[in-house]
Amino acid sequence: MQLVILLGGKANRLKLLTESSPKSLVKVLGRPFLFYVITIYKSLGFTNFIFLIRKDDRHKALFHKFMKEFSSLKYELVEDQVFDGGTGRGLIDSLQYLDEKFWVANGDSWFEFPSTFVKNIKLIYDKSLEPVIFISKPNFGDSSNLIYDKNSYRVIKYSKNGNSLLENFDSITSSKGVDFGLIFLHKTDIHLYTTKNNKVIIDMGDIYAWLIKYNLLKCLVINSGFIDIGTYKGWSSLSTCLNLNNVN
Repeated sequence: MQLVILLGGKANRLKLLTESSPKSLVKVLGRPFLFYVITIYKSLGFTNFIFLIRKDDRHKALFHKFMKEFSSLKYELVEDQVFDGGTGRGLIDSLQYLDEKFWVANGDSWFEFPSTFVKNIKLIYDKSLEPVIFISKPNFGDSSNLIYDKNSYRVIKYSKNGNSLLENFDSITSSKGVDFGLIFLHKTDIHLYTTKNNKVIIDMGDIYAWLIKYNLLKCLVINSGFIDIGTYKGWSSLSTCLNLNNVN
């Protein structure tokens, strides 16, 4: 299976850690954070990776050097073709490298997957004809950023930052969730999006909103928390969690 990992963020909240290294390669317990991300997805059956990086990224050599540790994996480094064009723009720029079915993951999220995760990954990949986004129930400290129908599991609304659009909803027929940072997509849908939208700057949230508009996006609720390492608090929490789980 193919996995696109979004690594094009500016890392504004981690400037002290990212002066000489991309956020994904900053060390956590002696290893680059990306090591833990790839280890998780490799164990889930992914063997083909595409890393989307910023157009002005000065660290391509660091990525190539790092990937020598995963010599059995196929990978491509794809730079944004538009400066600060957004994560969605990066995905569109990588169309030529995409399989017909593929996954997209945030490059700043770490999680402990439950035993059913592998089964769900394979089932969706083999059977689903629609995009599927993985979500979790809001944990303590997490902000909801989507609403889904309790019966059909269709995503009704999505907001990257969980703004007021998500505050008022019918809790009887719908529920809130948190974007897990993992979504299953089809290349044909992304290609269709590009023919219908001429925006230059595109976030992944824009693509989600377009899928929702046409009632295409479903969700799968996963009973697991995750850590966003985009902040110093997240980085510290991850170090603590990895220590407790003796992961290294």
